[in-house]
Amino acid sequence: MRSEADQRAVDAFREYGATGGKNKDKKAASAVKQTFDYFRINGDDMAIKLVEGVYCSLPMGKVKRGLVYHAVLSLKTSLYTSEREIYRKLKRAREIFNKCYDEIL
Repeated sequence: MRSEADQRAVDAFREYGATGGKNKDKKAASAVKQTFDYFRINGDDMAIKLVEGVYCSLPMGKVKRGLVYHAVLSLKTSLYTSEREIYRKLKRAREIFNKCYDEIL
């Protein structure tokens, strides 16, 4: 079970992907952009691809069980990485998002 903050991050990434970066919540949109900027500055293009491939590609509304897992499996084979690495980077993206979200006034 995800924490409320982690769920907020996933929802913000989903909305960002569905609307092309035009989230209703300006604070969330700014935090998503800051998260992507953080990864770009640190040269972690893989994390950006993973967030876009997993969270940003999720449909809005109720998510069916296993949808994230199947997205991870698909990316695992196409990006030649392990599931563990993918989940670690997704967790890092949620942490960075929540830190940025909390710092925005």
